[in-house]
Amino acid sequence: MKSAIAQIFDDKSKNLKWHNRNFFYATTLFVMALNICLYAFLGGSFQHSVENPNPDWGKFDLLNFVRVLANSYSHANWQHVLLNMLCFFFVSVYLERRMGSLRLLAVIFVMSFATATAVTANDLSYHWHGFSGVNYGLYAYTIVDYCFSFRKETRNKTNIILGAVVMVAIVVFMCFAGGTTGFSFKPYPVDLITNRGHYSSFIPGLLLGLTVNITKLSVISDRSTKQ
Repeated sequence: MKSAIAQIFDDKSKNLKWHNRNFFYATTLFVMALNICLYAFLGGSFQHSVENPNPDWGKFDLLNFVRVLANSYSHANWQHVLLNMLCFFFVSVYLERRMGSLRLLAVIFVMSFATATAVTANDLSYHWHGFSGVNYGLYAYTIVDYCFSFRKETRNKTNIILGAVVMVAIVVFMCFAGGTTGFSFKPYPVDLITNRGHYSSFIPGLLLGLTVNITKLSVISDRSTKQ
């Protein structure tokens, strides 16, 4: 029974350390609470405070740097924030169990930075905002991670079943094209193709997922050789 409960929080194939432990889904809960509270208490005023339509990138500006990172945490309305958090919840719970709370927090920061780089590419794209860019980076990472979970070195029936559920959810989320004002679905991920904030974090998510999982397999292989 204890082992079954432990599997809810951590992938049993992990060699548990402080840096890869799931602290009761602390990162998932923190990020969801942060996004919801920012909109609940600040609403549109937070969005306006992080927008800067004419940034001067000829010199380093700490305020602009903070603004572009915060851009992913501003939302247009309640539909926008709640839909983003619903999508985030599914992939974040899967990833936090797999990699641990602190590592997931680091990945979210990387995805936030990738999205920020895209939305500051020009004045027009700077006005794109919301957590969906980060979500797309996490989708990509999760897809790669799930593919690697079939390798015999890391195969686990629980991971495969849970991952399959998350894969279905990701397909639905990526085909959702309702935006902030309605609900509609396409037979293909139109927002991945057309939204710079989405594909600019999806690609780093793929690369990061490949790097982490290939490194993990290399470590497992070296450990088996030494034994």
